[in-house]
Amino acid sequence: MLCFIDESGELSNYKPTGSKYFMCTAVLMFDYAPINALDELRLQLEHEGFPLPGGFHAKEDARPMKVRVLSLLAKQTIYIHTVALKKSAVYENLRDDEAFVYRIACHMLVRSLLKDALADNDDHSMVFSTYASGKVATRLQSFQRRMIQELGSVHRGLRIAFLHASSHTGLQIADYCSWVVQRHLEQPTDSQAIEFKELMQSRLVNLYLPFDGK
Repeated sequence: MLCFIDESGELSNYKPTGSKYFMCTAVLMFDYAPINALDELRLQLEHEGFPLPGGFHAKEDARPMKVRVLSLLAKQTIYIHTVALKKSAVYENLRDDEAFVYRIACHMLVRSLLKDALADNDDHSMVFSTYASGKVATRLQSFQRRMIQELGSVHRGLRIAFLHASSHTGLQIADYCSWVVQRHLEQPTDSQAIEFKELMQSRLVNLYLPFDGK
């Protein structure tokens, strides 16, 4: 099983101009078929005159490209698991530490995956999108390694990696899936949000909203 984890939403902006949610999303797949399909679409887009030197990025890609990417992903065998933290529920004295809030979402997500979706002892690969940079990135990667050791002690074959989203198509799939869920949570009546959510609805396995009751 391949597992790609990416995040969306700004932890540095708690103002009304910022996102309402911070998302940590995992996309699971049995093989590289979804990745190969998106790579093929990227080549086709390049041929049509739409260069993508850094790959796909949901927030930045134009709507026609989003439609083509999501229409393709909706046909793939992928499974989306998302933890969405409502940022207004985060205590003010914790908001300056992005790494702390990120760890909450990441821990909830990975704990759920290892308990259920990845509960067997088969070989798995878990790829995290690199979050932040410098000391924050180093702290988070250290935390993620310890978390895997503690939560995934029975998963002897579990391999983990930390890559930039632009360097791996699997992470770009996770980015798109996370963006779709976040867009719908933040703008549930927006026609585009509804359209994209309906496209991907059958691929969404778990949406956890732990802070929504606060």
